[in-house]
Amino acid sequence: MRDIEYIIETALSYQREGKLSEAARIYNKVLEIEPKHTDAIHLLGMVAFAKHDNEKAVCLISEAILLNPNVADYYINLSSVYLSLDQNVLAKSHIKTAIQLDPGMSEAHYNLGNILNEQNKSDESLAMYKKSLEINPTDIDAKINYELLKQAIEKQKDQQQDQQQDQQ
Repeated sequence: MRDIEYIIETALSYQREGKLSEAARIYNKVLEIEPKHTDAIHLLGMVAFAKHDNEKAVCLISEAILLNPNVADYYINLSSVYLSLDQNVLAKSHIKTAIQLDPGMSEAHYNLGNILNEQNKSDESLAMYKKSLEINPTDIDAKINYELLKQAIEKQKDQQQDQQQDQQ
């Protein structure tokens, strides 16, 4: 493992522990050495997101994408920022790009399912939750959303059938 990769891993450990200032300091040091280190830029954006500085997060993660447009994680994280800003169209676009780059990313399918569900596209949403579960059968959130949505769709169909029978 290269020295910078080790340093990034150290910063990421701090970030996971919630020591965001320490992580940011390390990422910035890496960027002093290697200004276009896309992982450091991306992760610094995730620190900004964790600190609720969403504009900075969008700028940094977008910069990482411009420098290296082939990393699905960058797109899924940018979509998460856009979701928090209620910019679902942009979030959906970035999720779809993440899926194109890495079709095996269960989180992307799950997040797309959430957006489609908010847009009342129940069948499409259910398909995304199902795909997420096919990729990662232990994803509890996807399982819960899948089951709840499936029940809601069945209930809606039953109600529609009852209404049709009442009208006859």
